[in-house]
Amino acid sequence: MNDRPKLHIGPKQITFIGNIGRTNLHHHAAVTLLIGLSGEIEVSTLDQSAQCRAVLVDANEPHTIDCKGQTMAAIFFEIDSNAAIILKSQFLKSFAFFTDFPTSHLLTKKNEQDLLEGRFDFLFPNLRNKAPNRELDSRITHCIELVRTKPDLSQQMLAEQLNISASRLTHLFKSETGTPYRRYKL
Repeated sequence: MNDRPKLHIGPKQITFIGNIGRTNLHHHAAVTLLIGLSGEIEVSTLDQSAQCRAVLVDANEPHTIDCKGQTMAAIFFEIDSNAAIILKSQFLKSFAFFTDFPTSHLLTKKNEQDLLEGRFDFLFPNLRNKAPNRELDSRITHCIELVRTKPDLSQQMLAEQLNISASRLTHLFKSETGTPYRRYKL
């Protein structure tokens, strides 16, 4: 059996499958779905902790992970992706952390290939083909594309290209994505 870590980089998401052991407190500028493929994992934020099969962590939420020596999957969704927008609207309305999806009993190591290929809808059958509640402001969508294609542009230069002030860009980016612009840019 091959237990080497696996990584898949797809459009607006990255999937990692492997054993990461125990992490220090950290955060990501992405909505993160963590899945224990053969049992429970432990995930802690600054104010809560849970042992569960699956957990959804909002962008920029500091957390630690202990995968208890087992293989786990971590799926990182770009904050402007349809998957992130839908998952946040369904599960992270009031909290930055959501555990134990009703279908988490379906998780097995057999799901690895599906997860690597970006297919995770077996966990959320009621979300299949669901459109997000709303689109991001077109200026923020354009900003994210510019950051991806021209990472050396300053915030001021981005704002000028979007025909808004740098302070408006900062406010609008945070209100649309839930992530501060400077943290996203990292």
